[in-house]
Amino acid sequence: MKSGELYDLFRADISDTAEPYLWSDKEIYAYMTDAYRMFTRLTGGVQDDESKVTQIDVVVGEPTARIDKSILRVMNANRVSDGAKVTVYNSADKIPPTSCPGKVTGVVLGGSRNKVRWTSIPTENDVVQMEVYRTALDIITCGEQEFDDVDDEHHFHFMKWMRHLAYSKQDAETFDRARSAENEQAFRNYCEEVEAEIERKKYKPRTMAYGGI
Repeated sequence: MKSGELYDLFRADISDTAEPYLWSDKEIYAYMTDAYRMFTRLTGGVQDDESKVTQIDVVVGEPTARIDKSILRVMNANRVSDGAKVTVYNSADKIPPTSCPGKVTGVVLGGSRNKVRWTSIPTENDVVQMEVYRTALDIITCGEQEFDDVDDEHHFHFMKWMRHLAYSKQDAETFDRARSAENEQAFRNYCEEVEAEIERKKYKPRTMAYGGI
């Protein structure tokens, strides 16, 4: 489904098809973007090791580096220069403060918002390639865009989150606390079901062997 198709469905669904609209085009596409991103966030993220957000620049003398805000989890990391593994730590692992110079061999996540810390002060410029789970990257602004990170079967359900946001709009003609809360919960319930289904598919069923039959 393209964004324009979802736009038309949503306008019909909330009975806002005649101008002047209660909700502007800009608002609806903003709701669509948020629904797209929230779906990927609540279902565990999009696996990615190719897009630009999966690479971190290593700069000589800089003990920290920026990481894209879309990244939810980092699964693996390697130096691009030689393919060597970079060990991924969490701040809870209590890795000592960075002090010794050397090649980057480890990265610490979670210490600062949208930042990582190297376990050594880099002595060479490099790039670290990560395998991550992230939220959707695209901002929806028009009717010709695709929701590439989410399968078609789920696009219709974005409307639940969009209705939640639409009925939260602070205006006498649009605000409806009960309908907003109802649609938020419906969206979260749907995402929970999808996440459980994704988790089930990750594990191969075990074959039971029975003897003496």
